[in-house]
Amino acid sequence: MNNLIKNIFNFIKPLFCDNGGGMSIGRLGLWFTMAPAIEIWYSGNDIKENHLYVLVIFTVYNMYKKIPQFIDLIKAWKGNN
Repeated sequence: MNNLIKNIFNFIKPLFCDNGGGMSIGRLGLWFTMAPAIEIWYSGNDIKENHLYVLVIFTVYNMYKKIPQFIDLIKAWKGNN
């Protein structure tokens, strides 16, 4: 049972933590703002403009941290790295 819980945590850990294992404020913030947005959208309503801005800010912040990884991936694909 303990091993099952550990495996489940390891599966969802990248959604909330950085590679070092520490909690990522950016990812936690994104999920805390995304959860109510999904519920609102699922009910067929529109989220408020400020809520959308916060989602965009957290999304851009989280994507910006990954840009060096994408550049390395493209260089490796082209054979320049």
